[in-house]
Amino acid sequence: DLIRCYGNHSQAYLGWLIKTKLGIPLIVSVHCELEFDRKILLENTKSFFKKVFFRFLFYFQTRMESFVNERADELIAVYKSIQKYLQAHQGKNINLIYNIVNKNLVKKEDFELHNPVRLINIGRQGRTYSAKNPTNIILSLKNLSCQLDIIGQGPLNQRLKEIVRKEGIQEKVNFIDSLDNSRIAIMLCQYDILVFQTFTPELSKCIIEAM
Repeated sequence: DLIRCYGNHSQAYLGWLIKTKLGIPLIVSVHCELEFDRKILLENTKSFFKKVFFRFLFYFQTRMESFVNERADELIAVYKSIQKYLQAHQGKNINLIYNIVNKNLVKKEDFELHNPVRLINIGRQGRTYSAKNPTNIILSLKNLSCQLDIIGQGPLNQRLKEIVRKEGIQEKVNFIDSLDNSRIAIMLCQYDILVFQTFTPELSKCIIEAM
């Protein structure tokens, strides 16, 4: 028996409590480092009081991360940059295990562009200032002849739909709920371009599969 947690935050802390009670190993996989999100959130927060609140919040978050990193029986980093981040935050027993790339991808044979150009964006629609927030992609579509399918869900979903309505580009953007990776592996070849915004060192799995 073992405990497997996604991310080194509150879920992993609860995992550690269970580990101490049951005496079984705790394995924590870390898929992103939030330092980038925290930096961007602070840079985009104008209110002094909100900035103070976020600084306190981030302080406790980083303390929890270090606490969990030090006590987990094994940490799994899915990117090399995360491995360095864990080492800098009390991480022990760190293993680098990359995300699995689907081997059943359908090969793209025809590279002639559709009219309009077919775009696809894949990913969890997380926090407002997340490194993978597709807002800028949506805002760039107004004067382009294209059709964008956004696959994924998350707290930002409704806000993204509101931006699409505000920009008046409902006919260009289609939101699709999260799909099983096996379906995406079949669908990718039907698109012309994968569009993806990020400013972190991690390379998303969907980019690797699209290549």
